[in-house]
Amino acid sequence: MKTFTITVIFIFILNNGIYSQIGINTTNPKTLLHIDAASSVAATNPPTGTISATQASDDVVIDNQGSVGIGTAAPGTKLDIRSSSVGAIRISDTSEGVNKMLLSDANGVGTWASVAGSWFAILNGKWTPTYYTSYAMRQVTGFSTQIISNPAQGGANATNGTIQVPFSGKYRITISGHWGTNRVGDNPYKIVPAVYRNGVIVWTGNCIGYSNTWGLNPTFITVLDFNQNDIITMYTDETGTSNANNIDDCTFVCEFLH
Repeated sequence: MKTFTITVIFIFILNNGIYSQIGINTTNPKTLLHIDAASSVAATNPPTGTISATQASDDVVIDNQGSVGIGTAAPGTKLDIRSSSVGAIRISDTSEGVNKMLLSDANGVGTWASVAGSWFAILNGKWTPTYYTSYAMRQVTGFSTQIISNPAQGGANATNGTIQVPFSGKYRITISGHWGTNRVGDNPYKIVPAVYRNGVIVWTGNCIGYSNTWGLNPTFITVLDFNQNDIITMYTDETGTSNANNIDDCTFVCEFLH
């Protein structure tokens, strides 16, 4: 009778805390995946030992927590981008624009958007007091100065009394000035400024004055919806027999909200 001896060998490989590290263009990887662009001698990683910040400046890494580092071998967040110069990040999804900010929705999805106060235009004017005899809606032109937050966006023309808005959205309009009349003496008279968009009236204010000798200095504030490149102008309503027919000081402000 033949006797067979069967030897069964069980091999247990215990991997406790041992990770494979892959280095591309480097023999000294510090994370699970470590790519060294070696764009210059100064930025080339050493074969062993510590990697300096300068040497890591052109590196891309992924560590064992799934964090990605660009320009660093030791990312401190899920995406850690480090650069010695401005403009290290670029997101181009057609929503980008000058002076826009990256905003998040409720789900954390980001997009470029214009924010309140990021754009404004101001027209300031002073005129020799003139009491107009015609009864008309008169556009206020010939402002003295124009101020715009960014000349590369929208426009403002003091001579023509026009403001061109750069974004679609809501804008705060502020009109302040000095109105008077010689039509009704010291009897009540109306001050009626108006805002036009592309030649069409979109808002009117109303205020009552009581002394043509001193006039009145009201301030009007409203919020209006405009579209990108709309032309905004200011008028004063002098059509009524009791309407103010003189404005000799005015500030016209258009400010983007959202």
